[in-house]
Amino acid sequence: MEEKILTTLLKYAKRDRIPNLSIAFFDLEKQTTVKQNFENPEFLEYQKTQDYSLYEIGSITKVFTALCFGILNSQGVLNINNSVKEYFKYPISPIFDSITI
Repeated sequence: MEEKILTTLLKYAKRDRIPNLSIAFFDLEKQTTVKQNFENPEFLEYQKTQDYSLYEIGSITKVFTALCFGILNSQGVLNINNSVKEYFKYPISPIFDSITI
């Protein structure tokens, strides 16, 4: 999986002429953090990537949340028709009774 993710991202970085790209993710199976830097040789005027390089990041929280929900729903952990209140371990306001996943 790791190799497929990295290969796909590097393909798009080359296609879209992205000067520098870094990715980090946690591999659950191996219990390790995977980090990879990519520097496009076409853009030698840009600073090389370092562990301390600053980046502009894109927000993927909505996509990530939807993906997590889809996985948990398919595993039967969550149900789209359940109230969000069912998933809290402590009492919350009755206003949440009508809000579903």
